[in-house]
Amino acid sequence: MIEFVNQAGFNRVLVESGPTFGSALLAAGLIDEVILYLAPTIFGNGTNSIADIGIKTITDRLDLTLVVNEAIGSDLKLTYQVPAKVNAGVK
Repeated sequence: MIEFVNQAGFNRVLVESGPTFGSALLAAGLIDEVILYLAPTIFGNGTNSIADIGIKTITDRLDLTLVVNEAIGSDLKLTYQVPAKVNAGVK
């Protein structure tokens, strides 16, 4: 898929995925932006939104930068920038 995107000349791709694929792209340094939707709804137990990306301690954490905060009805759309060091494939 990545090879096709490069050959087609795309410079922006929206990926909607589960925790495994999204985390693999993040760990590979292929994600530069994360968009989260927050709804005022409680479901209880659920699945993780991200899989293991190798963060073992608090100092290894991935700090995102909020760039857009948008209300959509009672929901929130939060757009975050991923640090350049992660985007370069460095954790």
